[in-house]
Amino acid sequence: MAYLYNEMTMTETSIDIQGMTCDHCVGLVEQALRQVAGVNSAVVNLQDHNAVVTYDTETTSSEQLFEAVRMAGFRAVSPGQIAEGTSQQVLCEPSAVGRDSAVVPQAPVVELQRIVLDVAGMHCASCTSRVEQAMTCLPGVERAHANLVMEQATIDFDPSCFTEEELAARLTAAGYRASLVPSEQAASELAVRPERAAAIWRQRLLWGFALAAPLVAIHLLLLSVPRPALEWLQLVLASSLQVVLGGVFYGGAWRRLRQWSTNMDTLIALGATAAYGRGLFHLLTAGEATMFLEAGMILTIVTLGKYLEARSKGRASRAIRKMLELTPPTVMVQRDELEAVSVEDVSKGETIMIRPGEKVALDGEVLSGVSALDESWLTGESLPVEKSTGDLVLAGTLNGAGTLTARVTKVAQETSLSHVIARVRQVQESQANVQRLADRVIRIFVPAVLVIALITVTVWTLLGSWELGIQCMTAVLVIACPCALGLATPTAILVASGYGAQRGILVKEAQALETAGQLNTLVFDKTGTLTQGQVTVREIILMEGVERGPFLTALAAAEVSSSHPFAASIVAAAEPLTTPLPRASNLTTFPAEGIIAEVDGRRLAAGNEKLLQRLAVSLPSEFQEKVTEARHQGHIPLLVAVDNLFQGFVVVSDPVKPTAKAAISELKSLRLNLWIISGDHHAVVESVAGQLGIQQVLAEMTPEAKQAEIERLQAAGLVVGMVGDGINDAPALAAADLGIALKKGTDIAVEAADVVLMRDDLNLVAETVRLARATMRTIYQNLGWALVYNSLLLPAAAGLFFSLGGETQFLVPPMVAAAAMALSSVSVVGNSLLLKQRAIR
Repeated sequence: MAYLYNEMTMTETSIDIQGMTCDHCVGLVEQALRQVAGVNSAVVNLQDHNAVVTYDTETTSSEQLFEAVRMAGFRAVSPGQIAEGTSQQVLCEPSAVGRDSAVVPQAPVVELQRIVLDVAGMHCASCTSRVEQAMTCLPGVERAHANLVMEQATIDFDPSCFTEEELAARLTAAGYRASLVPSEQAASELAVRPERAAAIWRQRLLWGFALAAPLVAIHLLLLSVPRPALEWLQLVLASSLQVVLGGVFYGGAWRRLRQWSTNMDTLIALGATAAYGRGLFHLLTAGEATMFLEAGMILTIVTLGKYLEARSKGRASRAIRKMLELTPPTVMVQRDELEAVSVEDVSKGETIMIRPGEKVALDGEVLSGVSALDESWLTGESLPVEKSTGDLVLAGTLNGAGTLTARVTKVAQETSLSHVIARVRQVQESQANVQRLADRVIRIFVPAVLVIALITVTVWTLLGSWELGIQCMTAVLVIACPCALGLATPTAILVASGYGAQRGILVKEAQALETAGQLNTLVFDKTGTLTQGQVTVREIILMEGVERGPFLTALAAAEVSSSHPFAASIVAAAEPLTTPLPRASNLTTFPAEGIIAEVDGRRLAAGNEKLLQRLAVSLPSEFQEKVTEARHQGHIPLLVAVDNLFQGFVVVSDPVKPTAKAAISELKSLRLNLWIISGDHHAVVESVAGQLGIQQVLAEMTPEAKQAEIERLQAAGLVVGMVGDGINDAPALAAADLGIALKKGTDIAVEAADVVLMRDDLNLVAETVRLARATMRTIYQNLGWALVYNSLLLPAAAGLFFSLGGETQFLVPPMVAAAAMALSSVSVVGNSLLLKQRAIR
């Protein structure tokens, strides 16, 4: 019966909804709301996480709407939270609908928690899609990403809705065995998992060969000499293969069937069952068992493919295993006496001994001893670095001939090496946008294959050959397993992130690799990025009557609290004059201008002409010429005024990095549009740009202006990367499509960036771009191979190029289909393993 809406009592309300993560969620909420009696319309917005509902207040209450959302599996603000005094009904003209935008207040911000679950039972891209769907449809789960290569699921959720154990239990109930791995075991577990999986598949493969070899021999013998006893022996061998090799596939298919879903296991199980049933039918009706070979070989070849795939995955994750091997399991600790202690049991502040030839287990500060350490894992430099009292030693470095004692400054989970490993794991757990293409295909792929298989057997049966129909159906089911689609992106990301970490390129998310591969514009900061950032004082030019000692001492006192690269060099120049420096107060920093501070009761200003103009301080003409000359020589003049009177200036020099010119030349060869955007004076920036051959320069830019310029370039349709290292670079790094920070830079710059370069080597910028481009080419090649493979071979497997009694006799036997399916997965992983060579070229 149609419901007649009373437009006089219609109202429109907005409901905040939590837990929606995809279009599927949107559809569930809209359907639930529209089924409520009295609801005229319901429009759900995924981006705003809300629903706008028009309903009749005479027959429908807001509580019913909230209940409908909750029954759909999502969170809505309860009716009791509706602001007191707001109207639930709007009387209006018949053609009008009132908007009650204040009905529901904004939901409080929820702090999400991230966990990583080990997920057993994922065999193909369809599985990852099912795992993600099973999690994202739970209320309170904002995001979920399943990684087929790592056999893990990363979940961001509201901890007030579920505990970690409950999420694992929900995923297990969905048909996949999920378990939590303690954080301290996560890295080591990741390292051994590929070998463990390969060992399991190898054991199955050996059993398969042991059973398949006599099956092949008997089959060949029976072709010439029929023997009834051997016919039944084939049945025993084929049945054993169904149990030993097929058990894992049948078990996975059964778990998916209980959830009314399908995956690779479903296709293999159906294909193997069809081939085995065909052989059993021939044995019982004609006394022939020649068809059993097909059933046994399908499972054996598929198992061989899974073993080769597992081995290839192990090679793909070799980089992170090498990093894990850099840290020894135990360390010598000085407690009551010197004793070997597990690395995880050492506390901050304890004293450790590092003996000759040992690997450093923890970050620490040298207390005694002199030695040379190999820090190549971090710096890429093969030459050892001398270490003595007061120097820092890092976990994973290799001690030379001396013995060192050190005080632990960072425990096992906080070392530089553990942070690198954590970042590598983070990018391997993340998902690139390109994967969405595969995800869209995967959602319909397996059901579509089942439909094609059903059509195949039906058509061939109607054409008069049901046996050929069974054979073609089996080939379709086996050849179409979507393993390659699921491996296409994560294997490439796995190899790229591991290789990048070994080279000193730390990528935070898979999306950063995708963006880096699309870059066409690269913006550089100058100071500390293109230049060394180790400024030296070249000259001090003072007004007549100003004494050098007091001038430099006061300037150093003001600069000692500054973070600008100039500060350290000025303080160093003043150290021989007086100790300690006088105390400065009321320090104020003016970005791209300079600083003002009070020193010994006098106001000291140090900066450029803009700062002097702010204070209405004039620069004498004879000094103006000297300042201009210094800038044209590539030096930087620091102008100083005391109590609004010009005192003189300090000429400092910040030379270009030795690697900068070669790096810029390499970036030009990659067809990148290069810019320098700096806060320094235009003449100084132009001098550096001229040395490096960069044509596009913007100078005297504040941090806000840098950010605005990045946004202007983006608005012009460019994909912009920003390379910087300072606090004033953080806004631009965050605004850029890709932020690249130098590890020696400030923490805020490193946090704002998408890629961190672990070595102060600008050649790594070009290497990052090459690696990203090679990664994206590899991903597209993998996806293209997987899609084209299925597009070409599915019609052949279905018998499209075969005609009964005709000349066209091309047919794909099920055994060949199994080999082709296995080859597709192995080739995708193998192609990803070639990524390193592509990145080097």
